[in-house]
Amino acid sequence: MFEAVERALDSCRDAVLTACQTVGHIVVSDICTLHTMQHIARDLGRNRLSPLRFSGACPGLVCSLPGQLLRFSGPSLVLSMPPQDGLAPAALLAQDWLENGAASHVLVSAHDTDGTQHRVRCTLPQPQAEQVSP
Repeated sequence: MFEAVERALDSCRDAVLTACQTVGHIVVSDICTLHTMQHIARDLGRNRLSPLRFSGACPGLVCSLPGQLLRFSGPSLVLSMPPQDGLAPAALLAQDWLENGAASHVLVSAHDTDGTQHRVRCTLPQPQAEQVSP
């Protein structure tokens, strides 16, 4: 995720990092914690479960590394659903955050897999121009 965020910032890095206090991040992924949840299910059958697993099962962790390393303090959200279902609502929410001042910039990331390879895409939507009525 961090590498995808870094790529998305290529053309506007200075502006985004300067505004780090108001940078938001929305991630869409239904597999972000699947590995950890599978391990929890497996460990339940053994009557041995580490409490450390539960922190790894939190879907919000997928946003945390870029946020911590780049000092982003704006709103963040993980939509635990496939990107094909969640990217449209994520884009609408990002626009709302931008238009209403909840965030100065919003990263929108999608994480999926084809079974063997993980793919992460990240964009930085720009605020839409206001519609002027004639």
